[in-house]
Amino acid sequence: MTSRPGFARAALTRFALLYWLLFSFEVWLSEISPFDSLQKLFDHGRDTFVQWVGHDLFGVSYEFSIAEQTGSGDRTGDWIWILCVAIVSVIGAIAWTLLDRRRARDAALREITRMVVRYTLGVIMFGYGIAKVFEGQFPLPYEGRLVQNYGDSSPMGLMWTFMGASPAYVIFAGIAETTGAVLVWFRRTTTLGALILGVVLVNVVMMNFCYDVPVKINSTHYLVMAVYLFAPDLRRLVDVLLLDRATAPKGPATLLLSRRWQRITSVVVRVLVIGYIAITTLKDSWPRDKPEPGPHDGLWIVTAFSRDAKNEPVAPDDVRWLRFQLSRFEDMQYAAWRLANNKPSPFYVAAIDDAAHTMTLTDKSDDKQPPVVLHFQHDGDDVMTFEGTFDGVATRVKTRRFDRSKSLLMSRGFHWINETPFNR
Repeated sequence: MTSRPGFARAALTRFALLYWLLFSFEVWLSEISPFDSLQKLFDHGRDTFVQWVGHDLFGVSYEFSIAEQTGSGDRTGDWIWILCVAIVSVIGAIAWTLLDRRRARDAALREITRMVVRYTLGVIMFGYGIAKVFEGQFPLPYEGRLVQNYGDSSPMGLMWTFMGASPAYVIFAGIAETTGAVLVWFRRTTTLGALILGVVLVNVVMMNFCYDVPVKINSTHYLVMAVYLFAPDLRRLVDVLLLDRATAPKGPATLLLSRRWQRITSVVVRVLVIGYIAITTLKDSWPRDKPEPGPHDGLWIVTAFSRDAKNEPVAPDDVRWLRFQLSRFEDMQYAAWRLANNKPSPFYVAAIDDAAHTMTLTDKSDDKQPPVVLHFQHDGDDVMTFEGTFDGVATRVKTRRFDRSKSLLMSRGFHWINETPFNR
């Protein structure tokens, strides 16, 4: 007969279960829910609640939202939401412990918590790992990044560049994350998988904090989840790895399902869920065929810029172009340019008429702006000249194509032998 756990330990057990259930709910809703309406309903309800807490209880004066996905996980609403999750978990754990005086099921509760953490962490890290393996998270630096000054990079942009510049390293990191994720899905290999993910996530968390990547909340949680999974075996690991002492085998896991048909059903459900997640993740991350670039696509560096403006021997920096970008996404083509004062233009939808040698640029963000018509002319494959009217002034721009493969970062490659460091 096991002794009844103390109040503090019982409350901590229930807090862990409640906290990780609330934290994981959104992950599982987005992963296995077949209905987008459920996700939208949850996002709307959570956003309404978080805004009420922020504005009415904490006195936040500015507008914020977590319903719209911006790519950041460290928004005002995210911090408020995680605080609410912690407060609710604390209150719920204390009330639950006070009501459950016998506390006879604490071992089972710990096993349930461990299962929630295992599968949630596995799902998250499997997605991150597969995205890296197929070079979806850190792609090769795009042309505009390669011609940008180091000093004009944000810390996050610099990190994205040095990661993307080495596909081999990105794939290596993805394999490590995927391996750890698969291992934590199985009870016998959970500790090994958690140790692998722990090593990976320490580096991820430090990069997020040191390079101001807005995934600080989530990545820290993922690291804590990995530690939570290998912590029960930490004493045994220290005995073997550091103290050179023998350690006893770990006892059998608490069986939550006592009947054979229940255990068989549990295995089938787990296999189906893991299989569904693995297939959908692979499907979403599998490289898609990209359309062949057209003769106008790419980054064009401005070599000459002139305007027929009176008393303007040199075009000012707020109108003079430095480079012009034409890019294709699905069935649409987009155009933008960067000015000499380093400010970007709006993104325009480009309609190209090769027969008439014109590009009609439409600013979809401002319907009041009339389309801009550029007349273009190619001089070979690498030189293109534009002529058009901007703000009532005739403008002529001569450009040359930028070849990403010829940049030092993309062309240096790997060398077994280096007589001196090649540090530029």
